[in-house]
Amino acid sequence: MQSVDEDLNDEKDYFSDHLDKEDEADISPLAIQTPGGTSLKKVAESKDRKEHRKGKNKPRGNVSFFFTVVYASNAASERLQLWQDLIAIGNNISGPWCVSGDFNNVLFSNEIVGCEAIHPREVVDFVSCVASAGIFDLKFTGFFYTWSNGSEGSRRKMSKIDRCMVNVAWTSLFPNSVTEFFHPDVSDHSPIMLLWHDTVRKKIPFRFNNAWSIHPEFKDLLLNVWNQQYAGDPVGVITAKLKLLKLKLKGWARIHFSDFHERVKTARKELHDIQEKLHNSPFDPQLAILEKQARKTYVDFAQMEELDLKQRTDCQWLSYGDKCNAYFFNVIKEKKGRNNIWSLKDRNGIISRDEKLIVDAFVEFYKGLIGQTGDLQSALGIKNILSQFERATGMTISNPKTSLLCGGMSNDEAQLLSDQLGFSLATPPIRYLGLPLLSSRLSIADCLPLVERVTNRITNWKARSGLLCFNEEARLLLQVPEDATVNLLIENGKWNNVIDEMPDCPLKQEILNIEINNLLEKDRVIWMPSSNGNFTSKSAYEALRKKKDKVNWHRLVWGKMVQPRQSFTCWQLFTGSLPTQDRLRRRRIISESECIFCKASRENSIHLFFDCPFSKKIWASVKHEIGLRHE
Repeated sequence: MQSVDEDLNDEKDYFSDHLDKEDEADISPLAIQTPGGTSLKKVAESKDRKEHRKGKNKPRGNVSFFFTVVYASNAASERLQLWQDLIAIGNNISGPWCVSGDFNNVLFSNEIVGCEAIHPREVVDFVSCVASAGIFDLKFTGFFYTWSNGSEGSRRKMSKIDRCMVNVAWTSLFPNSVTEFFHPDVSDHSPIMLLWHDTVRKKIPFRFNNAWSIHPEFKDLLLNVWNQQYAGDPVGVITAKLKLLKLKLKGWARIHFSDFHERVKTARKELHDIQEKLHNSPFDPQLAILEKQARKTYVDFAQMEELDLKQRTDCQWLSYGDKCNAYFFNVIKEKKGRNNIWSLKDRNGIISRDEKLIVDAFVEFYKGLIGQTGDLQSALGIKNILSQFERATGMTISNPKTSLLCGGMSNDEAQLLSDQLGFSLATPPIRYLGLPLLSSRLSIADCLPLVERVTNRITNWKARSGLLCFNEEARLLLQVPEDATVNLLIENGKWNNVIDEMPDCPLKQEILNIEINNLLEKDRVIWMPSSNGNFTSKSAYEALRKKKDKVNWHRLVWGKMVQPRQSFTCWQLFTGSLPTQDRLRRRRIISESECIFCKASRENSIHLFFDCPFSKKIWASVKHEIGLRHE
């Protein structure tokens, strides 16, 4: 690469350069507009279609950043040098860095449409480059697919080969930056715009920090608040205590957790200083005591910091023993940029970037969604949706069971709406399944009618001394005293005529099928699947599982000397359920099924273990080691 010194210091500079001077006919010119207060200097350019520039942002204290523009080749082999250069730049840059342009490659399989499924080897170099360079996609809006071949119908192809990627330092300097991909117009690519938004400090709602719970003073603060005496109902008392606790925690957290991450760094530095002194004076008892105290202070601070960062990143898959604070910081910075909404398209197709206009658009949308108009057409539209649901699912709307509750309209308007929809008018309170539909919380008085109806049903059943049959429609079968026992239905070792008088139903047949035991002995519980009648977990498992004939290799796989993991793998192999490339492709998990070792045949169980040249070499080596003749 050749060094170039070209300053662009005007408040709104434009420059258009061909990235590859030897092949200008194949490359579209690059146009960059810098925001006010930002200057760019060309650092270097090369013939691998890449340009690297260094910039300064005056509004942020004249902080330097780097901007690299790429235009990758269509040939995969020619892109390798570009990937290596980007990795080298990323490893040599410690400040903010942005890489943007046409990479002529995708990162994920969902970034192509109309093309053949990509093989992992087609993107592995690009993925490795992105990971090694420490860059990732900046939050973007607009078109997802940034390139198309312009064809029609099934011949049309689209992909996301244009990107704007940044490193973690960039998100720290410009947390509110975002990329927008515009309409391609007459081009086959979507233009890229990198936007900076001003940081607006907003009032943050109260949120309990998990790190507070392990602070030594937290428990005393909690007990002090919770022991306060309040009069009123239990819910009101708890609400009052929670409000007081929230107020106390705010002031307490400002004292003990303000600028907390700097406190962690200070505690660590103090520990290091004492450890250096202790290293030079290893037998000083006072330094040993100070080192122990400093270590405990730092460990406590580090644990609280870790809890705080894990909560803010919502990361649950790492165990609490992992010290990944740098990772958590990076995730927090990335989430801050992704969680903001910097542009919004309203129902008229107008894109708003002003914060007040975005808020107004949200409010207007939800006002219309809730149904502010309340006209007849809106009601007919709702009924049309219900009719479509009925045709799609077969679930018919019952007009007699459907009522219309109107508010804020005259009786004539309500009657007109009822006639058009075919639903009867209802007056509050409306009951559903015995309970009133209320906007407020149900009280005991609201539930009392339903409770009384259920109680009366149960009382009536007990009073009638009936036997219920639930196999069909619930009905009373016969009169039986509440304290009756089974022996009252048995006479001379057989079921008596009480059973015969029952109407025909499945319950009657089930009773008659029960064989009466004439032995005069005390009843006992017998577990039928077990030979001795006793219940065991093994017998329950054997009774529930599906049994098949034993195979001749079962002792080889499930032997006592074989590890369970090896047994399971062998069982998968013998039953043809091993997750090979061939099976994964049939399940549409991957797109290719070739063997990962020889890359010449389709990978199935037989090929993987026996037919693959790589496997044959392993078997030959094993035979040689154990002294078997290799044929």
